[in-house]
Amino acid sequence: MQDETNQHWRVIGASVRGTSHVATDRACEDAHAYLELENGILLLAVADGAGSASRAREGSQEAVKAIIATLGHSLHSAAPQSEAAWKTLLETGLRETRVALEELAKAEETTPESSAEGDSFDIAAEKGYHPRKKPTKNLLREFATTLLVAVITPEWLAVAQIGDGFVVSQQSDLTIHNLTIPEYGTYLNETFFLTQEDYLAHVQYAVVAKTEEVRGIALLTDGLELLAMDLANKVAHSPFFVPILEAATQTSFTQTDLETFLNSERVCSRTDDDKTLLLAVQHKYVK
Repeated sequence: MQDETNQHWRVIGASVRGTSHVATDRACEDAHAYLELENGILLLAVADGAGSASRAREGSQEAVKAIIATLGHSLHSAAPQSEAAWKTLLETGLRETRVALEELAKAEETTPESSAEGDSFDIAAEKGYHPRKKPTKNLLREFATTLLVAVITPEWLAVAQIGDGFVVSQQSDLTIHNLTIPEYGTYLNETFFLTQEDYLAHVQYAVVAKTEEVRGIALLTDGLELLAMDLANKVAHSPFFVPILEAATQTSFTQTDLETFLNSERVCSRTDDDKTLLLAVQHKYVK
């Protein structure tokens, strides 16, 4: 997506291939999306398709598209006014997004049962082979993805996350605050996905009534964790976020500049994974 200046927020984001994917000519499996509604509510989402999933790119792209569309429709007229109501709305959005991924899997459920020689559907039918259904659950795994979503209104900041990556906010005094932290499995390179049966058991929620002004917000996938977080203490690294959020206030700083930063030696020397960074700053701070 291109950077965009709306009435209330300037949003700029980029998803780039990691060096390991460049070396193997593999597409970027991260995705991001955002939307500012006419009522000033801002929605942001990022996702990281599982490296072990054959349809990871499609999974992450569908996840961010679906969560933004679902929440955007719900928030078009009014926003929740309690923490419990926000969590209910976010959970509903995650459920609807899971359904969208299931629909992708169902679309490929029926495939021709071919011969060992790999006959086409028509030839296989002539030979007496018939279509068979693959198990939806197994296909669903091929679209495995994490998902992080944030919603900002004049009164609330609400976040939901499944998997690794994390979300931070920046206050008017430039301080950085963690809203979520990465969630791992048994090992550091294992996490949780929206396609798992127990995905709702692994949702992190952060719902904050805005007593202080939120100057900016950042969502990122796990490819940037080594640079952007003290992983031992799971605390955001302010020297990473303060300069990049300040850069986002400059109209001269574009999506191309953000991509250049993410592809720089400084970043790629620390990680070979795909990387997504989605930034939003209040329009009144834009220069």
